[in-house]
Amino acid sequence: MRVVRWALLIVILVIFASGCVAVYTVFFSTADDITMPPLREMSVIDAVAEAERLGFTVKIEQVVSSLPPGRVLAQSPEAGLKVRKERTVLLQVSRGGARRPVPDVRGFAAAQAQNVIQEQGFGIGDVIYIKDDSVPVGSVIAQSPAAPANIPSDKKIDLLVNQSGAGVDGKILVPDVAQMPERQARELLIASGLKIATVDPVYSPNATDGYVIGTRPAAGTTARVGDGIRLRVATTKRPAGVRAPGARGGIPRYFAGKALLSDRRDGPRTRRHFRGRGDRPQRAAGPLPRSRSEHQRL
Repeated sequence: MRVVRWALLIVILVIFASGCVAVYTVFFSTADDITMPPLREMSVIDAVAEAERLGFTVKIEQVVSSLPPGRVLAQSPEAGLKVRKERTVLLQVSRGGARRPVPDVRGFAAAQAQNVIQEQGFGIGDVIYIKDDSVPVGSVIAQSPAAPANIPSDKKIDLLVNQSGAGVDGKILVPDVAQMPERQARELLIASGLKIATVDPVYSPNATDGYVIGTRPAAGTTARVGDGIRLRVATTKRPAGVRAPGARGGIPRYFAGKALLSDRRDGPRTRRHFRGRGDRPQRAAGPLPRSRSEHQRL
């Protein structure tokens, strides 16, 4: 009796194991599973062709990257995993970015170099000043990134600028700080060994407020270490008593130098008047009186 029970138990276990194998074969069989190939760093065309050859469905997602456009950056599932056919494979592909050539501003004046960099669509990074007697004061010694190179337009360019070039006699050249903000111009002049004597605001409605438009002594002239420099800084605030450009009234600009002469020679034969801006001087209406010679002939 006990032998029969064991025999039945063995038969039941065999049947159960066979059923498990059948279920696994039908629903969980790995016969059709494929090892995911490495697609990263491939071109998107080659990666899609390889994935579709193995029976996968491909979905592409473009992302901004510094790599060339069309390069596969990542994949899902990862390479080496066992996956079933007809599964969707996600590929992240570089769509590139706005890249521009780096301008070479070495040897330029600092202000000019910054203007060129900004005109090319780049930002100004760190500006570092060092002493180098081999280059003019205020000129760019080096830049990073260096030219030639193509970089994203949102990248900033760092500059290395000479701050002092005093000779053995203590004389230096006044650096060119025109078109610089007042604060930056002050820093460069002081770093060059000069002092700020005064800051003269100059009414200039067409200039950028707070930017330097010149110095006295002028840029490029010789000065001694410790000399004072007068900064001429643009301001858009019109001083009292100064008429705005184009305002009506008053003597036209091209007559301003002749008005006093006309007043001094004012008389019957030289009387002139102005009718408004742009009018040319005209003689007064009416016949002119005869001269003394004309009276004698009569």
